[in-house]
Order: sequence, then structure tokens, then C-alpha cells
Amino acid sequence: MTINLISAFRVALAVLILATAAHTIPTQAHAATCLSPSTALQIAPRADSILQIDFDSVAQVPITWRESIRAALTNDRALLPQDTRFTVTAFRADQLWMQSFVVPTRVIETGWEDLGDSDVIEIVGNSDLKFGMQTSAVRGSEKATTLMVKTPKY
Repeated sequence: MTINLISAFRVALAVLILATAAHTIPTQAHAATCLSPSTALQIAPRADSILQIDFDSVAQVPITWRESIRAALTNDRALLPQDTRFTVTAFRADQLWMQSFVVPTRVIETGWEDLGDSDVIEIVGNSDLKFGMQTSAVRGSEKATTLMVKTPKY
């Protein structure tokens, strides 16, 4: 019985250590505040990092489309640059479809000087009037290909 109790304690301790370590992994923003500028350490954002999306400073996105755009960026994260802050720079829509363009906020903060081809992200979406739902996806994903059938050609 003592051996089982000791084993259970060891397992509980290991779980506690792992859980604590998972919450102390530095993000890029955290690294910037903790490391000196001369440190050549690059820390990529974790895949589960929360995205910050500016919907108003460049293009004004209606509230009805914001969660759909956020979901598209979150779900299609593999198609995005390694940033966690994004700004919607163009938005157009009618009752049935939506198209928007998003760039990492750092591009705007640097005066568009470091804009690369992979920084421009197109998001397409459809609106289901019957159910009042919007569905969006990042161009390049399978879901976006399906949604683009209803989006007008430009």
C-alpha cells in the first residue's frame, strides 16, 4: 500500500510539474521583455496563441463578420505567417458573401516596409440568411475553395 501511495504521489508531482512548465513557455512578446536586444534567440509563437485582430483602424469590419473572420484565422493558422497580431486592411461584402484582406500588424507599424507576399492573407466568406450565420476561410484552404464558388469574381 505504501508503494502505491508513493507511486501515486510521484505521478501527481510529475503532472503538476508538466502543467506548470506548459504555462511558463515564453512567447515572442514575453521574450522581447525578458531578453536583451543582443540576444539572438527567436521564439516562434505557439500554435495555440490567441490572435489579436484589429478590425477598425484601417478597414471597418461590421460586427456581424468579426467572429467569422477570427474563426477563419484561427482554424487556418497553418496558412498564416508566425505573427499573432493581425489587421484587416480591406473589407467588402454584400448580403451573401464577404472578402477581406489581412496583414500582420507589424507590417503597418513599420510603414509597410517589410511587406512580403506571404503577409497578405485573403479571407472569403458566405452568409446564410436563413440561419443568420457567416462562414469564412483563408484562401488556400479547402474550405475557402468551396466558399469561393459563391464569391463574385473581381
